[in-house]
Amino acid sequence: GCSSQSVVGYTSFEDPFAASIKYTDTGSESVSRYLWNNAYESHVAHNQTTGAEMGFTLYYTSTGGVGLTDGDYFGTVNYTGTVGNFTDGTKGYQMSDVDGITTLALDDITAEILTFDLFVQDTGWEWSGSTSYDYINISFVGANSDISILSTYGTDIDTGYASYLGTWTTTTVAIGAAGNGHLEVEFSSNSGEEAIYIDNVVFTSTVVLTADLDDDGDGWTDIDESDCGTDPLDGNDVPADADSNGICDALEGDDFDGDGIPNDTDPDDDNDGVDDVDDDFPLNPNETTDTDGDGVGNNADEDDDNDGWIDENEVGCG
Repeated sequence: GCSSQSVVGYTSFEDPFAASIKYTDTGSESVSRYLWNNAYESHVAHNQTTGAEMGFTLYYTSTGGVGLTDGDYFGTVNYTGTVGNFTDGTKGYQMSDVDGITTLALDDITAEILTFDLFVQDTGWEWSGSTSYDYINISFVGANSDISILSTYGTDIDTGYASYLGTWTTTTVAIGAAGNGHLEVEFSSNSGEEAIYIDNVVFTSTVVLTADLDDDGDGWTDIDESDCGTDPLDGNDVPADADSNGICDALEGDDFDGDGIPNDTDPDDDNDGVDDVDDDFPLNPNETTDTDGDGVGNNADEDDDNDGWIDENEVGCG
């Protein structure tokens, strides 16, 4: 059969809650740990309990700064002042002003192709030749191998990645060889204007399409059901087949004697014991012979030989 790319997982961050207020980590800025959501604030993590979108976690690594305890615009957002519009839906995921390191990780998945959109804010990204400053590291972490997708380690984002600044960039990468794994976005910055946005994350795999001759699995091909007048997509709607010969009654024609054999194949349509070829009345179980050919069977004809004498009198006269 033919094949096509089928979506096996995705998120545009439409399912999680979004707000236009800052997210504040209520824990200790000196402790590296997973972060979770606060009431009424943008969600930084998401469990896929409802909806179709993938879940994700956020891990904070302390580097001695205040982390997100000072309140920052972070997580699922729906304001578009910086990006203009999100590429799919009305929400996206913002990472900014970390004052440490944050790692966004989507749920594990097995797929062949990964596509996502990234917006890098056009600002003065800090760089001093050290990886302890602002950087973006995006990779697919798999059971077999890790695939580096974008890494600004040791490079000034303003000059080395100028094409990413102030615009949405779509990235597509083959991840099949990595095996089961997850998309990971590691980010470090220390300013509210140093922000990235992620949207429209889609995982696809090749699906081989084979022709299904019986879509509803009821034992009748779609073509036969169409010819017989039943629904090929409803397994409870099957053609009538009284003689169970695989040909529906609608296509076989009438069955005069109701014996399950249609007239066109039944040697004795009226089931009177006389085959149709020898029966002057093949559809009348009460008549088989018309001696005088007057259209009236002998059983009902008072003058079988049509000689003007009724049969009863002829028998009496010998």
